[in-house]
Amino acid sequence: MDSKALSFLMFRAVRGVIRRAQSGDLPLFACTLGLPFDQYLAMMAYYFPEHLADDECSEARFTLLQANMPADFSRVLDKILSLCADAENPQLTQWLAHAIASAAYGEQALWESMELANALQLQALLACRFPQWSMLKCGVMGWQASLLEHAPYP
Repeated sequence: MDSKALSFLMFRAVRGVIRRAQSGDLPLFACTLGLPFDQYLAMMAYYFPEHLADDECSEARFTLLQANMPADFSRVLDKILSLCADAENPQLTQWLAHAIASAAYGEQALWESMELANALQLQALLACRFPQWSMLKCGVMGWQASLLEHAPYP
């Protein structure tokens, strides 16, 4: 996959998780992707610079949105990050990992919670940014279920 297509899919995934949270299809904390406040502001400035002018990004509002973050979110995020292969652009990969972890708490398939067109787009993202995970999850168990199970990866 070329870098332009990969950048588009990463943007689409991040935007999709935020939109799904805003529409009630994901828990409200997913509006923030579970990021720390400073990283959230950096992500918003990168992907959505027009939103920073809205003054919707107060720290108090942010804290309120994150109040219902699942207790095991950091464990799910650590699973994803442990399989990261992108040393080239760690910040973008970090944001994508947060988007994936947030989307895992939805009731739809992971690719749907990220507003990707299909599972093949999710597979392409995983193959580029998290190739070890992509290879591990080719079997019967889905990506989303593997994130939320409590056992670590083999």
